[in-house]
Amino acid sequence: MTIATTLLVTLLVSAAEATPPDQAPPRTAAEITEDETHPPPASAEDQVLWRRGKQSTRLLHTVRSQSSKLAQRIRYNGTDARLDALLKAGDRDVVPVKDRLVNAWTINANIYNGKWPVDPTRACLYDTMHFEAALQDTGPAKEERVAPHRKALTNCLRLADQISGQLAKANDDLLAATVEAEKFLAVKAPHTAPKIPARPGTPAAPQATPGAKP
Repeated sequence: MTIATTLLVTLLVSAAEATPPDQAPPRTAAEITEDETHPPPASAEDQVLWRRGKQSTRLLHTVRSQSSKLAQRIRYNGTDARLDALLKAGDRDVVPVKDRLVNAWTINANIYNGKWPVDPTRACLYDTMHFEAALQDTGPAKEERVAPHRKALTNCLRLADQISGQLAKANDDLLAATVEAEKFLAVKAPHTAPKIPARPGTPAAPQATPGAKP
């Protein structure tokens, strides 16, 4: 079966530079905002939850930015086009390499462009703001006001961690497939890669290999 499809993904990304949430190193003092060094009056557990909420947007932007940069790297180096050229020249060794790149890129793009369970730009920002406001309450009914916002923020963070983890895994898989393809091309087609600028925020997935399984 011959498949010739082009998957165009419209992305809104942040230019934030960071590592995936599960690999994020401890932040330096300079990276910790003044706001985060002064948590609202609350229990140690609530302060931890509040800080996680404050950091959720940055962590979510991290994996989305990495996804975009990987797609731009592939397009800029012309990796998929060069693999296609080898395939058209009759090199069948390229088939599994291209298939792995296509599959990893398509999965990555589908996660990025799919419906996210949390706001992909704000993450849990609003839930954190509501939780913080409730923690500032000094009245006798403070816990009654805090409880629903604590629950909402906890749920938001659970969903944010879940989708971010999925995209982080997809980023790892795409990076591995990209490195494999680049090494393959370095041996099979060691010429200067064509420079194909990718408009920021709109990387496109590659064409599937003829004969590949859908």
